[in-house]
Amino acid sequence: MPRFMSFAKVIHRLMTLSVIAVVLALPEASHARLGETAQACVERYGQPFKVERHNLLLGVEGEPYMDFNMSGIHGVNVRCFFPVAEPIAICDLIHYSNIGPVGSDEIIARLLMVESQGFVWGPAAEHMSPLGDADNEFAYKEWQRSDGATAVYTRSLDLLQITSKQRLDAERQETESYKRNKIKGL
Repeated sequence: MPRFMSFAKVIHRLMTLSVIAVVLALPEASHARLGETAQACVERYGQPFKVERHNLLLGVEGEPYMDFNMSGIHGVNVRCFFPVAEPIAICDLIHYSNIGPVGSDEIIARLLMVESQGFVWGPAAEHMSPLGDADNEFAYKEWQRSDGATAVYTRSLDLLQITSKQRLDAERQETESYKRNKIKGL
């Protein structure tokens, strides 16, 4: 093993440390929060660079979302989803993408802390890819918050998804209703 790191490794480590330092130094106001309105997200981030509706199926209009750049960190994006049925839409699903360096525990820990909202995140459960990875790394990590919200970090996508308990409950009810209707149709 060489005694000195290559120039590329030194640069990579310095960039990693600088990104981590910036994230840890950011005030909590720079992160979206579950339960915020679209207006609160705009006040927090400024105007979104994209406002669209998520397409669930081809030709089917889904729920609206807004994409923002995270201030202070070049390249990190925040996508807040708002349920269609709500008269005053609140963010019930957040994607943090381009977190980089991929899977940085410090950055993810900071984002989870900001999203704790007085609740406690349980320890991470690591899940391996069912196909197996050559590098023997986890495929995704999952956390459960004491109020029932969840967070999932998917390594291959470099994406941290935080979902409210209300959204999870609504998705469960929708799935159960679909299954009941499917059984009735047999």
